[in-house]
Amino acid sequence: MTIKMVHSARSSNRLKLDDPNDGLTATRKIFSSTIDGEETIYAWQGKVYSHVPGERDRHLFNIEGMNIRTTQTHKDEQRGVGFRMLSKEVMLFLDSTSNETLREWTNPWTDQRVKIFHVANDPVNSRPIFPNKHGFEGNILNGKVLLSYQIPLFYDNPLIGMMESNQHENYHALEMFDFFLSEQDLTDEKSPRVSDITIAWNRISQWEPWMQMGDKKGELIFDAAGTRVGSWNELSRTLRNEIEQNYPKFQTPPPLDDARTNQTTWRNYKEWLIARQSNV
Repeated sequence: MTIKMVHSARSSNRLKLDDPNDGLTATRKIFSSTIDGEETIYAWQGKVYSHVPGERDRHLFNIEGMNIRTTQTHKDEQRGVGFRMLSKEVMLFLDSTSNETLREWTNPWTDQRVKIFHVANDPVNSRPIFPNKHGFEGNILNGKVLLSYQIPLFYDNPLIGMMESNQHENYHALEMFDFFLSEQDLTDEKSPRVSDITIAWNRISQWEPWMQMGDKKGELIFDAAGTRVGSWNELSRTLRNEIEQNYPKFQTPPPLDDARTNQTTWRNYKEWLIARQSNV
């Protein structure tokens, strides 16, 4: 099986994927929409496993999440016209058997009962994205588009000095995104967004801080698949109920002029710890 790099000829009402500007338009159609401020939603479901040297991997949780987003045109005198994505995300940790939303969890290594801290990051915005001189970065196989991104994460651990059970100097993870869609859908100039798209998301990371794992060696492996949904009402009842009740501001994407620093689960957990300590 051979996968060829993108080289699509210009035809009527079709994007030319090896053209830098058309390639950027195609990327924006995948990320969200070419219409400034138009809302789109991705949703996913999957599982989380432990990976510990010398142990069998354990299925710890199921997960279900969504990212609500929009894009805005961004102009730069040197780099030209690009776009910026603005988004929020929620991901729930579910019981590995019943699939119910967890509030507490018994750590199987320590037997400690801990509070679950679901993912709720606002915002999760991108830097401006500009045309790539090689055009669209994906590949074409039999009329299907395959696009992959790998995002290594390595930065100072915001929890240093706050938790005896989390003294890693750095936060270290790897996220992997894969998109699968139709070439015809992607190259349609008349459509501002891709209508039918499947995604895969994988993550290798340190233990979640709320797991209270101490110096236990090992890591977490997240594996999920998802799609773009047409509207808020197409999300699962589980997600909608949880967001409406506990994360209501996540029902809309950030404003187009959002200049806030991006949030991460570990920074959110730090804020929660500070708030809890101040109330003691």
